[in-house]
Amino acid sequence: MEAVTNAQKHAFAGAGGSLKVRFKVEGDKTRLEVEDDGPGWSEGDVATVGVGRTLMGAFAKQLRGEAEVVPAPGRGTIARMIFATPEAITPTDPSDLVGTERRAQR
Repeated sequence: MEAVTNAQKHAFAGAGGSLKVRFKVEGDKTRLEVEDDGPGWSEGDVATVGVGRTLMGAFAKQLRGEAEVVPAPGRGTIARMIFATPEAITPTDPSDLVGTERRAQR
């Protein structure tokens, strides 16, 4: 959600544009990408870490993954999060198993 808000605020400010959202499970990894067709970002923006990027990094960390923001091919920006597919995670905390018995029976 943060990536969509960032696109609206930064990529489409006053001009509008298009977003592509991709979600793909690739075995034990899941990839979520939000791509805009805005003006992209300059070299100075690469090092800038704002609230949006900080939140995306925190969400990724909660999901045992990582987040990155990269230039889209041609024009625009891709916000990408790659994280462990929930079914592929072996819980380390026994409380994480609570309720899984019901799901397995369905």
